[in-house]
Amino acid sequence: MDSVSEYLGQRESFGKPILTNQGVQWQLAEMATKIEAARCLLYKTAAVMDSGEPVALTAAMNKLFATDVAMDVTVKCAQLFGAEGFMKDAPIGQAMAVAKMLQIVDGTSEIQKIVVGRGIARQYLPRR
Repeated sequence: MDSVSEYLGQRESFGKPILTNQGVQWQLAEMATKIEAARCLLYKTAAVMDSGEPVALTAAMNKLFATDVAMDVTVKCAQLFGAEGFMKDAPIGQAMAVAKMLQIVDGTSEIQKIVVGRGIARQYLPRR
């Protein structure tokens, strides 16, 4: 996100840096907020691990959310870069490929949803 923000600060449209456009600023604000939320969930997951409590539910939530954020942010950054963002050798294009790979390895997003859903059900269903 830093590289796209820098790029948008230098690139001009209608005689002004693209970064001054409110719509662009809103996109960046949404991305920054999602990144920070993912970071907070990562810290929570680490704290749960450090405490010795069961971590499967929190870890699944973290992987689901953080990898979805990574994919969402890299796609939006590529769009903000314009045609350059979708070139095969562009760093953002490589980041998109990594983000997609991270959604798949160690359990797809769908698998993480199963883990989270079952964990929630376990907490609230009566024990038999």
